[in-house]
Amino acid sequence: MGKTTRRGLIGSVAALPLASTARAAESKKRSPATPKMPDTTIAPWVLTCAQMPLPSYAAAKTIEDTRAVLAKSMESFEKQIVLAMERRSDLILFPENMLGGPGDDMRGVLDFPGPEIEQVQKLAQKHKIFIGGHAYTRDAKFPGRYFNTSFLLDRSGNVALKYYRIHTYHSFSPHDFWDKFLDTVGLEGAFPVARTELGNIAMMPSMELMFPELARMLTLRGMEVLLHDTGEALCDVSVKRTRAAENLIYLASTNGTYAIGKKSMKVGSRIVDWEGEVLAELADGASGQCAAYIDVESLRKRRANPDIVEPQSRGLTDVNYLSRMRVEICRDIYNAISMYPVNTYVEGGDPVKSRITPEVNAPKLNLAVKRMADAGLIPAKYVKG
Repeated sequence: MGKTTRRGLIGSVAALPLASTARAAESKKRSPATPKMPDTTIAPWVLTCAQMPLPSYAAAKTIEDTRAVLAKSMESFEKQIVLAMERRSDLILFPENMLGGPGDDMRGVLDFPGPEIEQVQKLAQKHKIFIGGHAYTRDAKFPGRYFNTSFLLDRSGNVALKYYRIHTYHSFSPHDFWDKFLDTVGLEGAFPVARTELGNIAMMPSMELMFPELARMLTLRGMEVLLHDTGEALCDVSVKRTRAAENLIYLASTNGTYAIGKKSMKVGSRIVDWEGEVLAELADGASGQCAAYIDVESLRKRRANPDIVEPQSRGLTDVNYLSRMRVEICRDIYNAISMYPVNTYVEGGDPVKSRITPEVNAPKLNLAVKRMADAGLIPAKYVKG
């Protein structure tokens, strides 16, 4: 056999065109340089995960009923904050669906900014604490859509970060109208990293932790602490330890009390350091809090160590994985392949009539499986339709 050329390798991955020169130039325009870090020193601080029951809209018949349920829930949130403040917490992370799910008629979808979000902002102001939360929200910049939204509020109640979930099948994803989304908010809006007094913080909800590329991109944008607000039984402790260690980050994951791992999986709330060590945890289904010190300065010193000498004291956990990354090897294959189709909902519509569900997304998922066969990931005989 002759040698496989670089172009031949790309062609064998999938019969998809590489990005055009114009598209590559547009991508570069959307990609601002990650700001350099200031030399200020950050003292160790306390992060708390609040594993708790979440509001239920089951008995709510109207939007007004739903708002009443949320208003009552604010009391529960404040109790959690008061408890966290007793250990002098600087940041509290609540689970996914903190402010409820969308509901079939979208009655649980909130305006952001809006009155419910403002109530949480007032809690942050009152107690002078960072709050990591989650809701399904609307955005005036993108009419006719709703998003699975993770948000971070600072001590003054200001929005430090707002992330719209990308890998989702229950709401619109920015990937559904990717070009328009990037033209509006840029890559810094698609993959936000908040530069705060506590360090560089990013968020992602639920099973997005199972997509290592997302955590890596946030790391390459400066992330030092990842807040994982979740409500699923898929992300075992092994996943959380891996994401933390491979990216040299702190990872805090807060789950709801209803999430119970299958078989040997442990999906309860946890705080993990950059070596993959679990600093604090709660069992699946338990109601309570776990907390740990976050030492960003030590993390930064670790990242700055080039590991010239073979690591010895702790074995592989002493390896600086970031400095050893050879990012160029990934570009050709990623540029040459597509799985789940992009730009499939370019125009917004009536969110109720066009509600996103796995069933609605079935044609896209089937196309993705066909593309997997075309790329040689699975035999074509297993592709349906």
